Amino acid sequence: MTVYSSSDVMSRHEFTNTYTNEFDSNQTNLSIISPTGTRKIKVTGVYISIEGTATTGYVRLSFLDNTVAKVFAGSGTFFSYNDILINGEQGGSLKLDSSLSPDQNFLVSVNYEEVL
Repeated sequence: MTVYSSSDVMSRHEFTNTYTNEFDSNQTNLSIISPTGTRKIKVTGVYISIEGTATTGYVRLSFLDNTVAKVFAGSGTFFSYNDILINGEQGGSLKLDSSLSPDQNFLVSVNYEEVL
């Protein structure tokens, strides 16, 4: 079994942009990345970190209702490295939803590029 570092996973595919943000409250259908005009967002890597000692719930990234990455939390600190290659729909935004316990912080980082 080979264990890859987060930077190896996040950089495995070509990308031109990185979105990174830390949240301290739940999000519902929040557009975090929107393409220019009718272009598409191509997601090439996702890193999600959830911090807290009594965390329950999930953090989910999606295009429309199609999940790109989802991390479930039970208790403790969680890290998820997702090596993915997925295109959204033309003109469609990448959305963020979460349902963690109150006052739980989480970090989302997405490598992406806009494509025709």
